[in-house]
Amino acid sequence: MQRFLIVVIALSMSFGCATSKKTASAEPAAMEKPAEMKETDTAMTHPAVGEWDYIIRDLPDGDTKGTLSIKNEGGKYMGTIQSDQGNIQLKNLVIENKELKNATFEAQGYSIAMKGTFEGDAFTGKISAAGYDFPMTAMRQK
Repeated sequence: MQRFLIVVIALSMSFGCATSKKTASAEPAAMEKPAEMKETDTAMTHPAVGEWDYIIRDLPDGDTKGTLSIKNEGGKYMGTIQSDQGNIQLKNLVIENKELKNATFEAQGYSIAMKGTFEGDAFTGKISAAGYDFPMTAMRQK
């Protein structure tokens, strides 16, 4: 039970005050589209690439919202998840077809995993930490 509470506190601190509001400082220069990429490039039209407004449900402190950003450079996926801590870099990001097979990030000393499926402008998945799962959904920003 104590481990569950620690995980919940870590997740709440990581996502608790997240917002989907964009500010100039909310996105680092690394997230800008490189000049050589065009909107018609396969990397830009992949179902996962883009900005997503997410919500993580069933956290003990309530649902939390934020922005998930995914890009593809040279066939390699990269991403960040916005939280009150700033932008957290996603690691081990594996996307095959429409499936997010793996993405991990660190929050409050815990490794958190994310998995799910992209379908059109919607994402359905979960985040997992220390054996606990929390449902996550997202909609592509227009």
